[in-house]
Amino acid sequence: MSEYIMVTGGAGFIGSNFAAYLLEHYSDVKVLVLDKLTYAGNSANLDMARRIGGDRLLFVKGDICDTVFVESLIREYRILKVVNFAAESHVDRSIADADDFIKTNIEGTYSLLKACRKCWNDFGKTENTRFHQISTDEVYGSLSSPDDRHFTEGQVYLPNSPYASSKASADLLVRSFNRTYGLNTTVTHGSNTYGYCQHPEKLIPMTLTRALNGQEIPIYGSGNQVREWIFVTDHCKAVDYVLRYGKSGEHYNIDGIPMTNNEMVNGILSMLDSVLESDAGLRARFPDAAVCRGMRSADLIRHVTDRPGHDICYAVNAEKIERELGFKRDVELEAGLRMTFEWYLGNCLKSEI
Repeated sequence: MSEYIMVTGGAGFIGSNFAAYLLEHYSDVKVLVLDKLTYAGNSANLDMARRIGGDRLLFVKGDICDTVFVESLIREYRILKVVNFAAESHVDRSIADADDFIKTNIEGTYSLLKACRKCWNDFGKTENTRFHQISTDEVYGSLSSPDDRHFTEGQVYLPNSPYASSKASADLLVRSFNRTYGLNTTVTHGSNTYGYCQHPEKLIPMTLTRALNGQEIPIYGSGNQVREWIFVTDHCKAVDYVLRYGKSGEHYNIDGIPMTNNEMVNGILSMLDSVLESDAGLRARFPDAAVCRGMRSADLIRHVTDRPGHDICYAVNAEKIERELGFKRDVELEAGLRMTFEWYLGNCLKSEI
């Protein structure tokens, strides 16, 4: 008998890829995607999951803060596993106004936890249930440099942005439901993720979409901030490993390949120039791209005033998930960027900028 896994925020970037991952790898799984469809959620992001899973994918529009509604879904579809991707996640937006971050990331997580606890208690289920929280490496704060000791799962939380603070608060709620009520929970702290369907406000799609349309590409400050990068299917694989094999109450870091923002942006732009120079069809499609005007895409870069509280470096120690669960990344950075690049070339339109 197929089981339903609820994926909240499943019409967003990583959530939609995770839904497709589950449907592709497990024929006995059905996925219920619950998403409010805010600016970052798009039903079209689920097209890949629909092609793979057919009627094993169920989409429901709704708000995770509506506890009664969430309970009704858990009861109707007898859901025993919930993976919470639903979140406001863009740091710049949290600096401008954190209200939505408090509502979705903290109150929304609390609502889900309440619903799961009540329903699973009523089901008489303590085994085979799991609430999995998608967190971030940003809850740990910032390293001074990549040479510093990388953050382990026991690191004290020192979040520096309203976004990171809201995720840290949600993580602590998850911990409290595990310790106080015995709810079966796990948490993952992922690195910067890239790949298909990412909203164009994020660094990689922003760089590509603006470059293809000949627009200036802003980089905060010096551009020497270091981030670890993981391809979205590897992030999904890691979450799946923890969902299935992780120990209740535990946290697991998911690392990536470190690069400065300058290195990432310049690498993408170099790749773009190379492809455009060899493809007349693409040049015709994107006549405003720098190469089509006798320039280099890197000429579009503009260093702008750094954002407040900009963290210097994120880097996590992922030995635990590798040692205990046997997780390894499959996609190297160059291959992942190439696949991402090709997806955006096929899907980038001026109306999306």
